[in-house]
Amino acid sequence: MVAVWADRAQPARHAELGYALVAAYLLWATVLVWAAFRDWWIEYCLARPALLVDVVAGVVSLFFTDGTPQDFSTPLAAFLLLTLVEAIFVGGWRLALTVGILFTSGTVLMGIALSNCGAFVDPMRIARRVGFFLVITALGVWFGGRRTTVLVPGFSVVSEKEPEPPIAAALAYSCELLAAKSGMAIWRTSEDSESRLEMIGEDTELSWRVAPCAVDQLGPLGASPMLFRVGRKRALRLAADDRAIPDRAGHIVDLELLPEGIDAISIPVVSSGVRAVFILSRLDVASRDLLPLAQAAGRELGSALDRYELSVMAVEHRMGEVRQSVARDLHDSVAQSLAGASFRVEAARKSLSEGIDPANELEAVHEALHSEQRHVRKIIERLRGGGDLHLRHDLVGDLSQLLTALGEQWRIAVVLDPPGQAISVGASQLHEIRQIAREAVANAARHGDATQVRLSIETGSDAFHLDIVDDGHGGNAAGSAHPFQPRSIAERVVALGGQLDARRGPAGTRLYITVPKLSA
Repeated sequence: MVAVWADRAQPARHAELGYALVAAYLLWATVLVWAAFRDWWIEYCLARPALLVDVVAGVVSLFFTDGTPQDFSTPLAAFLLLTLVEAIFVGGWRLALTVGILFTSGTVLMGIALSNCGAFVDPMRIARRVGFFLVITALGVWFGGRRTTVLVPGFSVVSEKEPEPPIAAALAYSCELLAAKSGMAIWRTSEDSESRLEMIGEDTELSWRVAPCAVDQLGPLGASPMLFRVGRKRALRLAADDRAIPDRAGHIVDLELLPEGIDAISIPVVSSGVRAVFILSRLDVASRDLLPLAQAAGRELGSALDRYELSVMAVEHRMGEVRQSVARDLHDSVAQSLAGASFRVEAARKSLSEGIDPANELEAVHEALHSEQRHVRKIIERLRGGGDLHLRHDLVGDLSQLLTALGEQWRIAVVLDPPGQAISVGASQLHEIRQIAREAVANAARHGDATQVRLSIETGSDAFHLDIVDDGHGGNAAGSAHPFQPRSIAERVVALGGQLDARRGPAGTRLYITVPKLSA
């Protein structure tokens, strides 16, 4: 407008009427600015009429400005860009395409009308203008159709102590993102039949249970982001094509926890384990521009809650593994050692009844219990995360001492056939293999009535093999040897990343275990 006023050749005709219309147009624009900042509903209702006025003003400006011999002396290009950008935000790229075609067609018709009224209009200038406007329209539609999703800051809460979803923290994140002073969340987990209500604000922070179907009763509030005014049938929701469309759902007024007449916005949040609707109120600025931001926030919160649930499941899974490990250690060490001690005490009692001095037996029991006490202390140090987890240990030397003690404890012959070379293992490997040997010897003595257990070690290029054979009756197994799975030993072999071939029969039991070697 300033350029037209400064150009001495403009307006080309009817200057007084032209300036009057310019003044009226500027007054109309001022009213739009005031309305947009005052009330988001008025701004929405006036958006399409304002777009129509802009298109008409652009076409009419051609009547007052066209007539000079220079190209691009009219403000049509600026008007076209204004209307294209406006149409993209009001109705998307389809509306922008419609506006671009109507604007271009209107300028052609205005040129024809001017020519019929006796004004000189160059047909080549009109053709160039049409081509130029069509290129601008194509670019505007292309950019409008490629608008990317709104990006929001990431939300991440990791708490291994609280199994409940971090709804309060998510609500605070939403309030900060959308500049809201108060917020409430109605939510329900997939495992809980009752809904819950969380509220935060400058003077309110509470949590209680509400009706089980409270989330479902929110209707459109839980389907897509919605900007609404409590107590009034005024609401805008985000459609599937990211357009703000009116929603006059009357039951929005039933939110008794919110004061009537205030503006609020809803954020649906859906994850694999939680369904929630956040309602933020006391907004610093209520505008339909918040709807895409609310949608992006809902996606981010849904993904964050999924990640949180996965982290909780991972912790629970890890705790289950720890419990299983402790249970195996107690079974294979403490329980078996107590059973061995009971076995030796019973032998001492029989010796006493036969008039034989049981001092040697009692001393052996004492030594076995003392050895087990040292072993339990090692288990406790391992559970506490001792510093020797990355050290190497001599497998053959350690097993030799252990098997000697097990033979004395269970009163059977335990023989070790060592390999031709030393085998270096880590602390975790050594612990699991020791427990396997304990369990195998105890089972052979208690359940198979074996008199001898032979443990052979063979080495390979990337693994070593443990071959444990006893001469018991295989737990009353009949017929030829057949495969079976000793639970505790099988679990430890899996923990070592190895393989187990277990077979038992009347001639005894054989455990063939393959264990990967440590890398250099």
